[in-house]
Amino acid sequence: MFRSCTFCLIAGLGLSYAVNAQDWQDGLRRIETVAGSYCGKGVSQACEAMGYSGRLADGLRGDWARSDQRGKPLPKEYVENLNSLATQLETLAQRAKEDDASARQLTDGFAFVARDLRAKYSDCMQFGMGRLVSVNIRTVRGDNAPDPGWEVFYRCTLSNGQAGGEVQARGLTAIGVQLPPAAVCVFRARRGTQEAVTGQIPVFGREPVDVEVKVP
Repeated sequence: MFRSCTFCLIAGLGLSYAVNAQDWQDGLRRIETVAGSYCGKGVSQACEAMGYSGRLADGLRGDWARSDQRGKPLPKEYVENLNSLATQLETLAQRAKEDDASARQLTDGFAFVARDLRAKYSDCMQFGMGRLVSVNIRTVRGDNAPDPGWEVFYRCTLSNGQAGGEVQARGLTAIGVQLPPAAVCVFRARRGTQEAVTGQIPVFGREPVDVEVKVP
């Protein structure tokens, strides 16, 4: 599922417009519900996802956020990311009832979510509650010269295409986006039949993250 990137030209660190605090709590609660049911069955990845969901929830409530961050609402993008992860796990859990291959995908999904929530938890501990990270994306040729006219996509959720998908920004040589902290994001450029994809890139830290997509 693709959706237009309405925040791609925002620069710097900070918060987008506010959303209801209950929304992010619902996302983490849904993750805990799915993970908890499989943690009880001995799936260690589910136990880890459940544990970091609880820790992140404590932090986002302001239990150990910096005093100047307490009470601030979460960015819309952060909340959407948590709810997307929850939806993907729920979809995988439903499919896991049908065949062994889907069950393995669910285990991988728990591992991905645990890793992602751990990154958010760590970022919250070090830099403050529920913030966004600036990411600068450039499409460049092999000689590092900018190459305009590419559609750029990025994904910081599960890579199996379940419920969520890439975010798109059209036809820009250099793109500035704000993303929630993430263990890994993948960036893709497309122009006509040509395509280029980066490896897995962590989005974390106080400084902006620079991403170059090497295009043909």
